[in-house]
Amino acid sequence: MKIILFSSPTPLSKEADLIRSYLDCGIEYFHLKKPLLPENALLRLIELIGDEHREKIALHSHHHIARPLGIKRLHFPEILRDNTPAEDFENLLDQGFHLTTSVHSFGTLENLPNHFHYVFMGPIFPSISKKGYGAPFEASKWNQVKEVNTPLIAIGGLNKEKLPIIKDLGFSGAALLGSVWKSTYPQAMEEIRASLEFEKNV
Repeated sequence: MKIILFSSPTPLSKEADLIRSYLDCGIEYFHLKKPLLPENALLRLIELIGDEHREKIALHSHHHIARPLGIKRLHFPEILRDNTPAEDFENLLDQGFHLTTSVHSFGTLENLPNHFHYVFMGPIFPSISKKGYGAPFEASKWNQVKEVNTPLIAIGGLNKEKLPIIKDLGFSGAALLGSVWKSTYPQAMEEIRASLEFEKNV
């Protein structure tokens, strides 16, 4: 089971230091989702995170900067995915890129091209970072997860206490966002360490 960390949706003081400390704990994949951040600011943030974590970073925007920086993970939000020709995906895979995307329904999932290493799906629980986003949890809504061949990563309202539920539903992993970035540093570090410990023991 994978534990994936998303970046904070808003800028933070000493953000690169926080990201680096969380990645040092053992987070395998870090999704850098800041579509409104200007390219130069994004480049600066990546530089401050450091070369040692470059292979963990997945870009959600500004894909053209990936190759010069040695980044091999690209995320395709829905609009970008739907406007990208199949041959472009195939070319990226041939070049060694790892591709991901997101869906909100099984209907969308059924029509996805077979180009993605894993797919985010949710929200499973009401969002922590976006108040009012996401319906109350209903296990029956996710009955089809175990029938899907593509690895699905749960997103939305997740924290260390909900990881056993996600595992039982059949998800291949969980993405942390609000439970980390809406917490103070000590609480966020404990959240990550406990989540990684769960990951190690399942």
